Amino acid sequence: MINLYYANAYCSEDISNIENYDKAIADKEQTWICHHKLEIHEDYRNSVEELQMMNLYWHRPASELIFVTKAEHRNIHQRGVKRKPFSVEHKRRLAEAKLGTHRTDETKKKISKAVKGCKYQRIDGRLIRIKEAE
Repeated sequence: MINLYYANAYCSEDISNIENYDKAIADKEQTWICHHKLEIHEDYRNSVEELQMMNLYWHRPASELIFVTKAEHRNIHQRGVKRKPFSVEHKRRLAEAKLGTHRTDETKKKISKAVKGCKYQRIDGRLIRIKEAE
């Protein structure tokens, strides 16, 4: 499957000329993304803003574009990005937050005191304080 809106917006020619078009059209399981070859390469990286500034983003020839799966597209953009591993302390805090144990007893008492007697109403899925404690 292809997102025709973006494919036609990116390509100034017939989109059937874009690399991997035949694979993308035949695949009924996943959506294929139209990717700019000039965006990320082994030697350089151009942001969307940079491509737009150079007039290399919209209405490009089919030879500058390629259809890729979502997984391939994610890998293209993450390739070469170095992430620092989490420290032991950071991992501990993440685990505590997930378990709900990141609040001390003192913090819990302060929260309890602050909200006693308050009235709340759910607006757009969020609890909003509508009346202060008297």
